[in-house]
Amino acid sequence: MLGPLIRALITMYGPSAIKTLLAAINKTLQQAGHNPMRDFQEFVKPVAPKKMTSQEAKLILGVTKGTPEEVNRQFDKLFKMNDPANGGSLYLQCKLIAAKETLLKSSN
Repeated sequence: MLGPLIRALITMYGPSAIKTLLAAINKTLQQAGHNPMRDFQEFVKPVAPKKMTSQEAKLILGVTKGTPEEVNRQFDKLFKMNDPANGGSLYLQCKLIAAKETLLKSSN
């Protein structure tokens, strides 16, 4: 969204005008008590993923007991069904991998 606007400003006024504008914005934010870099880091701070439970993993794979044989059989079937090359979902494949790993770790 901002890309075309920034390109137009650079084309019309040159890079030095953009640097001046950004410096003015930065100064204004600092005077208002904001630290732009801290605010940005807070905004993009990664969220730690929640660890999958065995119960969630069983629901994802559709297994009841969660034996290694059952897990591997269901995983293979569902993983193939969700192949992105055949219109499946990479997101679902990632969930399937996480479910399989969770259940196989808990069975050891």
